Amino acid sequence: MRSLILITLIISILFMANPLLSAPTLKWELKPKYGSSAATQTPAVSDEGIIFFSRPNDMKFFAAKPDGSLKWEKKIGPNINSSPAIGPKGTVYIGGKDNKLCAVNPEDGSIKWYYPCENKINTTPAIARDGTIYVSPYNKKLHAIKPDGTKKWVFEHSGFRAGSSPSIGKDETVYLADMALYAINSNGNLKWKYDPSLNGFEYAPAIGADGTIYVGSSYDGSLHAVSQQGEAKWIHKPKNSSGIFSTPAIGPEGTIYIGKQIADEPFNIFYAINPEDGSTKWKFRLESNILYSPTVGKDGTIYLGVMYKPKNWVNKSPSAIYALNSEDGSLVWKYPFDKCVGGSQATPTIVSDGTLYIGSLYALQTNSKGLANSPWPIFHHDQKNSGQASPSQEPVADLKANNSNGPITISSKDSLSITASLYPHTYQDRQAEYWFVAFVPNAWYYLNKNLLWQKGFTSFVSGRFIKFSNIELPNPPVRNGKNFVGFVIDDNPDGDIANDKYWFDLNEVNLK
Repeated sequence: MRSLILITLIISILFMANPLLSAPTLKWELKPKYGSSAATQTPAVSDEGIIFFSRPNDMKFFAAKPDGSLKWEKKIGPNINSSPAIGPKGTVYIGGKDNKLCAVNPEDGSIKWYYPCENKINTTPAIARDGTIYVSPYNKKLHAIKPDGTKKWVFEHSGFRAGSSPSIGKDETVYLADMALYAINSNGNLKWKYDPSLNGFEYAPAIGADGTIYVGSSYDGSLHAVSQQGEAKWIHKPKNSSGIFSTPAIGPEGTIYIGKQIADEPFNIFYAINPEDGSTKWKFRLESNILYSPTVGKDGTIYLGVMYKPKNWVNKSPSAIYALNSEDGSLVWKYPFDKCVGGSQATPTIVSDGTLYIGSLYALQTNSKGLANSPWPIFHHDQKNSGQASPSQEPVADLKANNSNGPITISSKDSLSITASLYPHTYQDRQAEYWFVAFVPNAWYYLNKNLLWQKGFTSFVSGRFIKFSNIELPNPPVRNGKNFVGFVIDDNPDGDIANDKYWFDLNEVNLK
């Protein structure tokens, strides 16, 4: 009756029994005849695991297999400075300095069509659920293009001319940052314009679970939270911040992550910002020249690409990837490169086996099994660079042991604290059923309604999906050896998990 959840938990237990990596390992690097630059823009990864990427100011476009071998390379136009995006049917879209958007066949790199945009394209296309492609070239225009490569409409704005990569909301509204923030209907009509006279919105907005749009100013370093009606909810501007030159990322619980350059200082600051009021949760200082858009992994680790000024090179490292703890901003590890991580959005992406792909092209093995289940975990929303907010964001169950998501080891004299959190996102107030279970050597236990651990395996209580954070649970009856504590929630309160949709988190407690 409960075979599904038992199988899932057992598989997870076997997986978690493997030792975890404390630092990344280089799986492979694609280098010999493919140039000396480590990275340019954000690679896009298909459902089949094929990595699509370009190199700085190159005429070629590349596809690589997950093992690091090259699938194909094709000349598609002069000087590709755009990141690719993958459409609903697998077609890959990328722009170049030849003023054209190119639709590429993912199987062999052959060209499906070109669409003329009158000026160079440095931005990443956004792909709507119906296949419409939105692209912003260097000419004050936003083009909406049908999947067959014909024009749908063109919107002309009153900004400068750079135009950010567009972002698409759950209701298909298209958001474009260029001096001001524009909200454009899917038919090409302007909904509203947010213009705080900052002279400097340039990078793609991120969109929160409730539809809030987050966009940074390259002029004064302020981060703006803008409602779906075009009104400022709050503005985050610490002292001496001078510019934001990247897109924010958003964690599962809604925290916004963004790097800011600091005026007249040889360092920059990376911030974690509270979504409710725009207050600073924590900050991390880096002696770097540029901070790229961050990426949030499924385990909560934040990955941040940086480029150093020559005088700050450490061990002759011009660039690096930092991994930060999302709880407090502490450094987990740093991986230096012997080449420059360049480009306007040199953002790493993560796939489900934990591989972190950086530019053109490094593959690092990490602990993060994919991108975070969050509203906007990466520069252009997902590993395909679609720029499209998910219409329904699934809940996130989070269980910690002694405030840790990873396995912990304790002795009989040590204290143990088990806390549970739930972020329901778009499932808020739906019917739900909660399960708190534990597997100790040779026995299953569950938490009953009297808040006592009892032998067996059954649900705790029925109710609704509600948001809660760090609720402390009674300690399970751990024994010597490996113990596992699980938090499961399903969408059908019927006392059974079979045929229900469910979400869970599991943690390992080793008692010695």
